[in-house]
Amino acid sequence: MPDLSLGGACGRAYQAAELAPNQISRGDSRRAEFTAEGSCGGRGAPEVVFLYRVDRVVERLIITTNHEDNELESTLYVRRGCLDPASEIACNREPLQDDLAANQIELEEPALGDYYIFLDGAA
Repeated sequence: MPDLSLGGACGRAYQAAELAPNQISRGDSRRAEFTAEGSCGGRGAPEVVFLYRVDRVVERLIITTNHEDNELESTLYVRRGCLDPASEIACNREPLQDDLAANQIELEEPALGDYYIFLDGAA
């Protein structure tokens, strides 16, 4: 269990950027951490972490990298505990062969609480 006094749920390893509903986040992951991986991959590139709080009942939570100017072929994985790989609830690695940078995870009727979304490289 991480010591929450040393930087919150993600310890000092990550500074999870909090996302709002329908928010698009743009950035560069090249200077990010290079320590985590999902059950479906992602160990070959730096990852960034986002925090999304489900604070009301919703039918579906959609996490996508399918945006016109996205250039990162990715692995997405979602955890309930930032530093706890055993809390992973979804992982999707997009194929590298198609030259299309678009990935998506859909969580049906997600429980209330925090979701840590890892955006990692597909390599």
